[in-house]
Amino acid sequence: MPRESMMSRGAQSQASRAIPPFPVKPTVSILVPSYNHAAYIGACLASVQAQTMDSWELDLVDDGSADETLARAREAAEGDPRIRLAQNPSNLGTYGTLQRALSLGSAPYVAVLNSDDLWEPEKLERQVRALEAETPAGLCYTLGVRFGDEGESDVHGDWPVGELQDPLPLLLAENRILASSVLFRRDRLRFETTCRYSGDWVALLEQTWDRFAACIPEPLTRWRVHGANTFTQSPGQVREEIRVRQAIATVGWGWITPTRPAQAVRRGLAQNALHLAAAHVFFGERLPALQSAAASIRLAGTATAWKRLAAAALPIRVARRRLWGNAPKPDPLPPAPPLELRRP
Repeated sequence: MPRESMMSRGAQSQASRAIPPFPVKPTVSILVPSYNHAAYIGACLASVQAQTMDSWELDLVDDGSADETLARAREAAEGDPRIRLAQNPSNLGTYGTLQRALSLGSAPYVAVLNSDDLWEPEKLERQVRALEAETPAGLCYTLGVRFGDEGESDVHGDWPVGELQDPLPLLLAENRILASSVLFRRDRLRFETTCRYSGDWVALLEQTWDRFAACIPEPLTRWRVHGANTFTQSPGQVREEIRVRQAIATVGWGWITPTRPAQAVRRGLAQNALHLAAAHVFFGERLPALQSAAASIRLAGTATAWKRLAAAALPIRVARRRLWGNAPKPDPLPPAPPLELRRP
């Protein structure tokens, strides 16, 4: 039997038990931003109702779906006072919707669950236990699997899996933490509403600036991949990536803390500059691509950085083909306003 089918049946069985009353002081606020996910929202909410920890509140905010998402959500939430439904009067995008959902709850911990993703039943219980231990962790994330028509695959790669870790130097280069896997402490949490694709990356950078992260090294989150996912690479996504990477570079040595070695920050900044150079090549922006590759050389001086500089110096059509393969040339997109990452 396919894994999703097994999980759905288990979740339905769990959800069919007597539903607990609304907790007086819920432990976790669950934020579910939804948009045109009628086919998936029932299984998503069932995976929450199947959690082994009952002390949660859930705010599902629909961002103007044109399908039956809200109706299916009402069916799934019927009789469960822990689930509240709302709809934006106009489309706010994922992170504007998340910011609104954040304002509706009050629990000390906050979890995001995208409306097409799933959780294993013990996810919240184990994460709360990890954050309530005597640790300086500002958040807890789990490993996860990507699933869909093409089967399943790991998304964590070679990132560390220690129970207490400092992921910030790795986050300077890229984000491999699934948005639906994270349990945040509420204090300081905010979502960058001007982002469409990378708001979870921004939130992770700000939350781990001066704090560690706890990790549950098991795949307790399932990320569904399908044709309507907003993660699919597009010119808008690459332009937003440039914006985030420029903000990371602007902070520079400000990422160093008493518990974080300068060398780890240097490596992360070097990787960030390397990726920034490639993103500028995508849009045919030769000068900033050369400047970013040169910055990577100054920071780390790796052979890859020198190769990136050489590629950026090629005729732009050749450079794009070398770094981006057969990706079609994008229509011009104006640079977005600078992003300011908020220091703790």
